[in-house]
Amino acid sequence: MSDEETEQVEEQYEEEEEAQEEEEVQEDAVAEEEREEDEEEEKPRPKLTAP
Repeated sequence: MSDEETEQVEEQYEEEEEAQEEEEVQEDAVAEEEREEDEEEEKPRPKLTAP
């Protein structure tokens, strides 16, 4: 394999790794949001009292 080919392959790997990391970050954010929503649902909502 020539240096140029090696470089292209390395770049491709890096791009795929970055895409994978971005995906994981997004999945973590979604999971965090869902956790927060679940916690909110578990808490009893304060009853609104009319003044």
